[in-house]
Formats: sequence, C-alpha cells, structure tokens
Amino acid sequence: ACDICRKRKTKCFGGVPCNYCLNSKLECTFHAHQNKRKRKRRTVIKHGANPNISILEKRLTSMELLIEKLVKQ
Repeated sequence: ACDICRKRKTKCFGGVPCNYCLNSKLECTFHAHQNKRKRKRRTVIKHGANPNISILEKRLTSMELLIEKLVKQ
C-alpha cells in the first residue's frame, strides 16, 4: 500500500499513483516500512526452576481440596 492508503488503512491497488491519490490529487509515495513485531519465543521452564511456580502449584492444590469439600457439602 502507498503511504497515504497505509495511514488511512484502506485498500490500495498499488498503481503509481493509486486510484485514491489520483482522485484526491495527492502525491502517491511508497517508503520502506518496518516489519511487524516479531513474535516472542516461548521459553520452556523446567519443573521447579522457578520458585513462584511451586508456590502457585501449592495454592492450586489447596484450592482444589477446598472445592472438593464444598461440593461434598
């Protein structure tokens, strides 16, 4: 897309000038644009490597036990 169509977030058919720029009597320019953000790689955490995980696991276990007790009542 040309710079103006990219800014307006509209379909640009890539002609020079494109239809919108031609009809609007605007300068149709194509500048290099930065690539979209790269996805972050997921990191694999070994069991027990992070102390926060073990705390969360303990809390989860205790909450599961509480839920079981409440369901039985």
